[in-house]
Amino acid sequence: MRKINVGLIGLGNVGSKVAEFLQNDPRFALLKIVVRDKNKKRPVVLPPALLTERISDVVCHPEIQIVMDASNDAPANIVERIIHRKKWTTRAAYRHTVLASKKAVAFYGRELVDFSRKHGVEIGMEATVCAGIPIVRLLREGHIPEKIIEVGGILNGTTNYMLTKMSEGVSYEEALRDAQTLGYAEADPHEDVSGLDAAYKLMILSGLCFGQWPKIKDVKVCGIENLGPIDSTMLQRLKRRLVASARLSETGLELEVTPRSCGEDSPLEKKFKATDGVDNLVYLKTVSRELYFSGPGAGGEVTAMAMISDLNHIASKLKT
Repeated sequence: MRKINVGLIGLGNVGSKVAEFLQNDPRFALLKIVVRDKNKKRPVVLPPALLTERISDVVCHPEIQIVMDASNDAPANIVERIIHRKKWTTRAAYRHTVLASKKAVAFYGRELVDFSRKHGVEIGMEATVCAGIPIVRLLREGHIPEKIIEVGGILNGTTNYMLTKMSEGVSYEEALRDAQTLGYAEADPHEDVSGLDAAYKLMILSGLCFGQWPKIKDVKVCGIENLGPIDSTMLQRLKRRLVASARLSETGLELEVTPRSCGEDSPLEKKFKATDGVDNLVYLKTVSRELYFSGPGAGGEVTAMAMISDLNHIASKLKT
């Protein structure tokens, strides 16, 4: 059986899981891995010859068919590695790519989708939104035939874990420390607790649902970083969740991310209230029905598995 050649960019929590999978799957050959420091100790054992500190060793490698980009690089750099507009990438071929960077897709989603269609290049982005729920491919492949008028949900597992702990009487500071210890929150949790992470995911969902790719300035964002002791006491009585929503109105597209108390007024409210821990919830409202999807949404392994799902999808197309 002929193997599919893969290159990997980034070997952090997500990249390490991806590398481990690739080493153990006979369908794939991992040819090169780009890292910042080849001498850094890592949780996964790899042959030293696989590691390189030069992006071009993957982007310009003549035998690599699929690039797995699990890096935390600047969005513009990640996109440039795919579309090759600058002089330094003129030797590079267009390659199928799997992305983990939600900001790259949120900021450049329209350009990436158009590029993919124009050049017949697969760009996997399942890991960028609620990685434990296969919502991106469902939307991209047109599995919802009727018109979607609203999309949203609980899109950030870190803040949902924190709010769940706070509803049990734990302080904001302690809930954040727990989330960091468990690997749900980064050392710098700003994008999670400020609501920006959920806003980026909402931008992607909006682009996929409505064909409109909003800017971050178009989203009204309020995070949970200002919740204090009084709010913690209130949270023990009323479940509060960080909820994102994008809806089509007569005036255009309205986007919002905000903490709100969840009651029992509707099936959607009940689902918000029942979504605990690191779980995510995505809802879709169409002209005729409401659809709900839930699953885990935080942690390196969940994100890595979403990238592997895209890899399998692309591999199946290459085989046929």
